[in-house]
Amino acid sequence: MQRQQKDGLEHEILALEMRFWDAVQKRDSETAASLSDDPCIVVGSHGVGEIGHETFSQLMKQDKWTIAGYTLKDVHVRQISDDVVAVAYTVEEDGQLEGKDLKLKAYDCSVWKKVGDRWICVVHTETPHGDPLGAH
Repeated sequence: MQRQQKDGLEHEILALEMRFWDAVQKRDSETAASLSDDPCIVVGSHGVGEIGHETFSQLMKQDKWTIAGYTLKDVHVRQISDDVVAVAYTVEEDGQLEGKDLKLKAYDCSVWKKVGDRWICVVHTETPHGDPLGAH
């Protein structure tokens, strides 16, 4: 793959990831669902599962966590095949949890698969920042 093509793909995948974050921030479940597989595999502090469009829409309507802003840093994009790309990054979020201001730092990874002429997220993980084992 030529570098110019790779740079274009990196930009396209990062733009999709940010479009998803923007949709979550705005509670735009229709846009978020259109970017996600049905169901999408998710991994986070609450465990491993699969979330379909309907369940995801219901989760977005809950007002426990709202995002006022976010920043993606240290972004890494790797093309696995012509139709599969992984992206990993640090995300810093400013928001509110049950009405209380909260800053969150986490490490996220998404796997995007090209279906027809569009990309959809088939796997998303989020690992909160910190060292729960106290190893460092």
